[in-house]
Amino acid sequence: MKASIYVALHLAACFPLSSAAQDAQWAWTSSVSSGDGWFSDSGHTDVVLDGQLLTAHLVSSSNGFDRYFVQGVVKNGKFTGTVQVNYSDIGTYQVKGTHKVTHWKSSPGHGREVLVLSDGFEVFALMRNF
Repeated sequence: MKASIYVALHLAACFPLSSAAQDAQWAWTSSVSSGDGWFSDSGHTDVVLDGQLLTAHLVSSSNGFDRYFVQGVVKNGKFTGTVQVNYSDIGTYQVKGTHKVTHWKSSPGHGREVLVLSDGFEVFALMRNF
């Protein structure tokens, strides 16, 4: 799991949000080992956090498809839920991970919010600047 979190954080750093998209737009990236390399995808998402319930449709920037649907509960910095792979026979699987909000010391009211999720094989990072 530590290696998965490292990969997700590295991917999050590789896909920073542009300054024009910092207000509320979320981005996502995922990576999974394919046996002889890594398959990665990324795009934008609309994250809805209603109390502790989180839902997100992850849209791929490579083809515009609504690739994944994530839903679950965020509580005390932890996430437990499911990922549904759309347009696939893979179906739905369980994921867990972390939720962290960091505020910039030099810019009050601004910061970054990150969710890092994994099923032990594939890792996802959802992030936004605010």
